[in-house]
Amino acid sequence: MPLFFIVSGYFYKPSINYKNKLINDFRRLVMPYVATSIILSFFFICNSDDPIGIIKYFLTAFIWCGAGDHTSMIWAHVPKIGPIWFLLALFWCRTTFNFIDNSSLSHKSMLIILVSVASVIIDRYLINLPLSILPGLSAMIFYLIGKYLRANKLSKELIIVCSICWIIHLFFSRIDMCICMYKLYPIDICGAIFSTIMIYYLSKIISKSNTVSYVFSKLGNSSLILLCAHTLEFFILNINQRYANNLWIARFLIESSICIVLTFTWFQFNNIKHIFINKYKRNL
Repeated sequence: MPLFFIVSGYFYKPSINYKNKLINDFRRLVMPYVATSIILSFFFICNSDDPIGIIKYFLTAFIWCGAGDHTSMIWAHVPKIGPIWFLLALFWCRTTFNFIDNSSLSHKSMLIILVSVASVIIDRYLINLPLSILPGLSAMIFYLIGKYLRANKLSKELIIVCSICWIIHLFFSRIDMCICMYKLYPIDICGAIFSTIMIYYLSKIISKSNTVSYVFSKLGNSSLILLCAHTLEFFILNINQRYANNLWIARFLIESSICIVLTFTWFQFNNIKHIFINKYKRNL
């Protein structure tokens, strides 16, 4: 998940028109969250003997944007809403980051890091706020890293070091951003940076193939639909629970194939596609 926040930060463009940016991000991120929640709840209502219970469940899940059990003292256990928690988290991350970045405050980068760390601590030990507010604020450190990577070119020597460190971090690092869970925070942050850099350079290699780059480009343009399709697959088909952990490769291939098919099917409906891909997409 850090990769997506880092990539979003990489393409960050400051905006002093807060109102237009807020409207833009609301249409681009919050509306798909609402649309997917409605589709998901409608499916379960139509296939349930207790529609009132389903409505209550999804209303609670929608408001809290739950994605698992938090470790906070207050409001730790909330209904799951699935992978689309990311949409609201990115909304809060982008909105707050842009506000701080365009403010007259000094030491903006340090303030962003402090807010990110504080959000992790608050969520882990005190209170879980609704609408993915704290996961979004905690992600600002990755957004900042993305902005920094765009402004600074990396040497080949550093890339080699990153690849070695990435392999080492695979054995020690663990991140679950939806519940602000970091096993070893400094190591986890470094691992996210190293892995993103490696994926970036792997993407440059892939881009040399016109066919492969075309496929990934089409999928990239449909990334929000892919995420929402993954949420529907996550709840309705429940592939994740049907395969043991040692069969994760098979599970990954099946889930990916289903999401891609759902995405391209979904893409054929213009009224739905307009919610996810519109004239504001270039600003993401």
